[in-house]
Amino acid sequence: EPVSVREVDGTNYIIFRGSDFEGADSRREFMENILNIAGSNELFSNPIYNSRLQQATQELLKLEAEGKRVKIISYSLGTIFASRLNALFPRVPTSLYSPVLADNENTRQFMEKYSNQNPNVEMFGIENDPISVNLQKYKDKFKVKYTTKSRYFDNHKLENYLFNN
Repeated sequence: EPVSVREVDGTNYIIFRGSDFEGADSRREFMENILNIAGSNELFSNPIYNSRLQQATQELLKLEAEGKRVKIISYSLGTIFASRLNALFPRVPTSLYSPVLADNENTRQFMEKYSNQNPNVEMFGIENDPISVNLQKYKDKFKVKYTTKSRYFDNHKLENYLFNN
């Protein structure tokens, strides 16, 4: 699932996964990546693409209404949606791993407004990751931590965080 909820040690994690180009929704996810790179607002206004954000918002509101602890975590393409959810709920702790940040005006404007909210967010990057290369542009505005790429994995693999922390 593009969005899931898991409870671990009393914290409910809203999890946005990265792209799955081999799954049933691979065509849609390819288009989400293209829309992100292009800086298109359609990523958030078109129901075909923004269902992740809608689902996660409903889950977060439900969990908070029940008085449960919530944290947002995401990887790769999922960070686009997780950062938007965190912008709506800046108090919710959020971790973005290997964020895919486009180099366009739409992303720059969002990141500026997002940083001004003083959100409860940490961003994690892998040194020399070509997919998350634009993360370095925001290291002065957000808490950004870099890890060294493991010799066992490609640069843009979540597993790098497990073996190099």
